[in-house]
Amino acid sequence: MSGPRKRLPRDDRRRQIVAAAIGVFGKHGYHAATTAELARAAGVSEALLYQHFDSKKDLLLAAIAQIGEWVHEGLQEVLAATRDPKVTLLQLSDAFREFTRSHPDVPRLALAL
Repeated sequence: MSGPRKRLPRDDRRRQIVAAAIGVFGKHGYHAATTAELARAAGVSEALLYQHFDSKKDLLLAAIAQIGEWVHEGLQEVLAATRDPKVTLLQLSDAFREFTRSHPDVPRLALAL
């Protein structure tokens, strides 16, 4: 028998919900995804989901913002690594390819909107 569930700090719980939402939106699309499914994927109740986000649309916008942050961070790392334009372009291409490999739901999310 397991003990009581550990309560996550608000920001950590929000990140957990957003990460799960990226997967659900990527798999089913925005319109087909239900809040019940989003909550289940995040391991929270729908009531808790609504404590963090006013609507499914707000959750989608948070997911898109998170993706933007990931991309921005990756770009900054590449741009800081070299001043050679050719090397920078090649590294940006590699970074983008790696990003889509490590976050396969992101391209699917864009196609599913």
